Amino acid sequence: MTTNEKQYQAESVNQQVDDPDTTDVSPYIPRRRADDPDATDVSPYVPKRRDDKNPVAVRGTEKGRVRKWPFRHDDIANGVATLGSYTLLGVLGGGGTSTVFSAESSEGQLVAIKMLHGDQTLKEAVATQRFAQEYNILRELDHDNITAVYDMGFTPDHMYIVMEKLSNHDLGYRISCGLSRDLKFLYARQILSAMIYMGNHGVIHRDLKPSNILFRDDSTAVVTDFGAAKLIDHGNDSSITLSGVVIGTLTYSSPEQISSGELDMRSDQYSFGVLLYELLSDRRIFLGHKAEDIAHKHLHEVPEKLPEEYEFLQPVLDRLLDKSQEKRFSCFEEVRDIFEGYIEVNS
Repeated sequence: MTTNEKQYQAESVNQQVDDPDTTDVSPYIPRRRADDPDATDVSPYVPKRRDDKNPVAVRGTEKGRVRKWPFRHDDIANGVATLGSYTLLGVLGGGGTSTVFSAESSEGQLVAIKMLHGDQTLKEAVATQRFAQEYNILRELDHDNITAVYDMGFTPDHMYIVMEKLSNHDLGYRISCGLSRDLKFLYARQILSAMIYMGNHGVIHRDLKPSNILFRDDSTAVVTDFGAAKLIDHGNDSSITLSGVVIGTLTYSSPEQISSGELDMRSDQYSFGVLLYELLSDRRIFLGHKAEDIAHKHLHEVPEKLPEEYEFLQPVLDRLLDKSQEKRFSCFEEVRDIFEGYIEVNS
């Protein structure tokens, strides 16, 4: 095992804590709400960590507890949990540092609210800065295939971002259900369009994966979750990281991410290649029982070839997945042009 693989094994618990593939994000047994089928009823939930006398999710010491949420679990079911002018309807998802809620504005608009947990807001400066950076990046982006952000708010102990609510499941779910050739190409084109736009605005996503591709409707894929995003403005890197912590999700990470190397747009190209492989072949590019097994494959192994139906796209995929950044494409525009060229010739 190489030094990089040992490092990734040791730090795998730190990678993208909001990713349900890598973190236990279901401390409860959810029940669907009849009034909002995309949300879950929190009334039967029993939190893993709780104060038995006051069942509010808490973290910290006996002397100085910090509330994970600024309300009780039952408050959501009873319709009295609020953040600013928004009434919370249910839990859409979340992880170790944040929770995403379905909510309704005072004007009746359905939205999603991503709230940083109270212990993170008060104790983790990096988490707070990264959360604020996610909002600052998203508010500068205006593209049909990138999630829209509306507002950022604060309570005494919490921060939250208000954004559009996207239903219709994520790309991983859609892949598992089976997609037509036309839909596969449509979604790939839309993700490419979003990545081109991000590249032109100096944004590196750093966590591109099927679970971060949601849908506004059946024909509109939307790139979401910019919590790991990096903004480069005229050579000034505004990335906020902890020393030694690998950013991203291992299954979709580039070799340079695993090696803690310098990242640029070409790292997102590799992640897009991993996503594209999964989209076209209906299987994960690399599997392993341990984190270091997958890390080793990203660093040293070549994936199986695409299915025969899509083998004409193998040259595009091979270049996206090259272990060397220098051998990938110069930009996402070039990826799109060559991708479209192969499809046109083979249609």
